[in-house]
Amino acid sequence: MKRHPKTDSLTISGLKRWSIYFTGVVVTFSAILILVALLVLVGWQLDIGSFKHPWPGLEVMNPVTAATFLLSGASLLILTPRRRSTRRSAVGLVLALLVFIIGLLRLISVCWPEFWRVDFLLYSNQLLVDVRAHFATPRTMSPSTAITFILSGAALLLLPSRRRPAILSTQLLAIGVGLIGFFTLVCFLYDVKELHLPGVTLPMAAPSAVCFILLSLGLLFAAPGKGIMRAITGPYSGSVMARLSIPFALLVPIIFGWAALFSPWRDAVSIQLSAAILLTGIMLFWVAFIGYNTTLLNRRDITNLRVRKALQESEERYRLLVGSIRDHAIVMFDASGCLVSWNEGAQAITGYSADEAIGRNYSMFYSRQDVDDGLPEHNLRQAAEHGQYHREGWRLRKDGTRYWAEVTFTAIRNDDRLLQGYAVVVRDTTESKQAQEKIAYQARLMEDSSDAIFTVDADYRMVSFNKAAEALFGYSASEVIGQPLNEVMRNPMPDEQRAEIRRELLEIGYWKGFVVYHTRSGAPLDIAISISRTRNEKGRVDGYIMVCRDVTERLKAEAKLRQFNEELERQVEEKTTELTLSNIELRDLTSRLQRVREEERRAIAREIHDELGQQLTGLKMDLFWIAKRLDGAASDQARQKLRNTMSLLDETIQTVRRIATDLRPSILDDLGLIAAIEWQSQEFEKRAGIRTVFESTISDMEFPPDIAIGMFRICQESLTNVARHASASRVFIRLDPAEGGVCMTVADDGKGLDPQKVGGKTLGLVGMKERALMMGGRLEIGNGETKGFRLAVTVPLPPVLSSQTI
Repeated sequence: MKRHPKTDSLTISGLKRWSIYFTGVVVTFSAILILVALLVLVGWQLDIGSFKHPWPGLEVMNPVTAATFLLSGASLLILTPRRRSTRRSAVGLVLALLVFIIGLLRLISVCWPEFWRVDFLLYSNQLLVDVRAHFATPRTMSPSTAITFILSGAALLLLPSRRRPAILSTQLLAIGVGLIGFFTLVCFLYDVKELHLPGVTLPMAAPSAVCFILLSLGLLFAAPGKGIMRAITGPYSGSVMARLSIPFALLVPIIFGWAALFSPWRDAVSIQLSAAILLTGIMLFWVAFIGYNTTLLNRRDITNLRVRKALQESEERYRLLVGSIRDHAIVMFDASGCLVSWNEGAQAITGYSADEAIGRNYSMFYSRQDVDDGLPEHNLRQAAEHGQYHREGWRLRKDGTRYWAEVTFTAIRNDDRLLQGYAVVVRDTTESKQAQEKIAYQARLMEDSSDAIFTVDADYRMVSFNKAAEALFGYSASEVIGQPLNEVMRNPMPDEQRAEIRRELLEIGYWKGFVVYHTRSGAPLDIAISISRTRNEKGRVDGYIMVCRDVTERLKAEAKLRQFNEELERQVEEKTTELTLSNIELRDLTSRLQRVREEERRAIAREIHDELGQQLTGLKMDLFWIAKRLDGAASDQARQKLRNTMSLLDETIQTVRRIATDLRPSILDDLGLIAAIEWQSQEFEKRAGIRTVFESTISDMEFPPDIAIGMFRICQESLTNVARHASASRVFIRLDPAEGGVCMTVADDGKGLDPQKVGGKTLGLVGMKERALMMGGRLEIGNGETKGFRLAVTVPLPPVLSSQTI
């Protein structure tokens, strides 16, 4: 098929390539602006006349104007969309702002020359010489140049914005800049005398007018597909005509006018003839141009008609091909899932006509449950991700019946891989599915199963009865088929319970439990039964499948096992009670033995202290008396022997006292538990060399003897363990009130508790735990929060004493 080269090159998919082309155009115009401005500035710097006066006899571009064009070109180059970044945009906006400010200051200097002449900011001496060479008095810039720079700066400031009003404003400002430059350039071309009238301002220089035109085109091409430029750069007929018309509309009248006014025969013809020649030339050109565009548009329309006709023929062939297929539904959806095509096969399968289906969402073919579960969206999403997706399941017809559908979803994408829609092919395989289900159903019934399986219809009449059921209940299949279930399988179930089971089967479709059925001989059987309902092709309940298993012996065994477990638990409970009582009696015996031992130790300590101590003290006094009465005739050896005997006697007295104290410290009986623990702490610090600190938040009180000696012995044993195993440098002992009793804490900063010793239950810890239990308290051991070993014993006190500890 032949295509027009002009229109085909501007398809929508080709706009991206054109945007790259327009970006190159903007860069080219910006580079020309920068180059012209640099040449003019070089001409002023090096006084090169050809750079300052490219056209002799015309006005010279002011150096400030050249610098402003340099800023404009640099700003346009930086703010070009494909070259823009955040940092570059900031620099470009600063340059654009400078252009706007310079234009504003120059406009002020035009209105008030005495305020400040910005034109003379650069190369003022050379500029004055150049101006005085052509004019009697210095002149300032033309107001049109200042206004054009203001418009240019405003357009550059709006260029980075992507909003439609800003883009439209930028293009309108650019058109205004281009019109001012174009009008000025035409005035120079036609040698308009009004440009050179006497006054205080200079006309816009011809190079400045050209630069403004380039800047205007650069601003317009910076956003080729947006705003006003969208209508010119588009792929449509009007855009093509605009691109062809605008250059001729601008250039042809200028050429004909110049030919009429400035041709070599201008002196030989009148102005009226020149105007007639100009008008006739323009009319001839436009007639030729209109004829060319007419041919172009006619050719484009003919091509479109051919394409449309070929497309219609192709669509008709596709419609005939797809429409003739009746055993498959071939439909199409758009990207949102709405139906856009419908064949006769789809109508035959679903019951919906094309008018009823097209335009609706394809979720209409799913059940409410499937729609709530998001199944339609899931199918389209899988097709979009994988290209094609196959699924089978139940679907709904127009009349509400279901059919088993094999559905294949295929995602349709264009050349740019954009999703356009979905092609869906549906095949109705309900009969095949029903045949498979019936075969599977019969196979389940006929398989050699150890469970009794039988089926009933919707009215609970026997339909089938397998061999296991015959062996279990004593009936043959021929005897029971067609009979009501309740007449064959008798059970003592209440009518209310039976009705509840049937209701649950209708609502849920499944029931499982235990029932009692009587065999043909009348023997009761405990049956574990599971019942499932079945449906026909229209979705109606057509029967139930019952799977039965004899659990009579199992239930009897479970009953015996349960009875045995109950008897075992009873015996264990009795033995536990006996052991608890024995433990209590043993602990009472141990407590009595402990008290007896403590009494014996106290008696022995008193005897040693009172009897043996007094006798040793008397013996020491006698020896001392003898030593004092020895005369001088006694030998030194005898005196030394006497002194040694007295020293040994002192050591013996100290040993006797220590033994008596270890057996039963008298301070415990005389001053109480708090003083005894404090004394024991001091003695331990002297003997072991370990810093020992004792603190008590309980005032002096008289503890019960059993509790006082028990707490004291636990404290002694703890300190002994610290000295033997802890490797500690400090020990802390605290005595605090507890809830209904007293708590003693012993902690050190040593190496902490050894887990193996705890698991082995060392005798020291076991003894302390037994002492705590005999006092009715508890012992807690473990490591501290940071390091070291910590022991805490809590003992209850009588109510009278516990209230005194608070």
